[in-house]
Amino acid sequence: MSDVSVSAGPVAKATKRPRTRSTRKPIDSAARVASAPVAKSKDPNKTKVSVHLDHEVADKAFVKARMLRVDMSDYMNSLVGQDVRSIVMYDSRESRASSPASEAVPIMESAEV
Repeated sequence: MSDVSVSAGPVAKATKRPRTRSTRKPIDSAARVASAPVAKSKDPNKTKVSVHLDHEVADKAFVKARMLRVDMSDYMNSLVGQDVRSIVMYDSRESRASSPASEAVPIMESAEV
């Protein structure tokens, strides 16, 4: 066998230039799509709540929401919303501050039989 030696002369170091980004082409404003709707977490009309559902109920609610092609929170909102729609909310502090104690409704005791 022959002994082969390779002589590498002076090695030139490769110089890397910093990469530059290609310039973006300006987009016509008419070609832009409408902005995305506000995320539920950013919507001031929405509040995050946490509830515990039975496993079977949660599975069925998930399937129903998928069938309706809506978000789970939208489906649960409509479902619970139907049940609580008749509840009237008011600030009890306002009613106490505006009405004097003499106008308070008296509590009547029931007659014993």
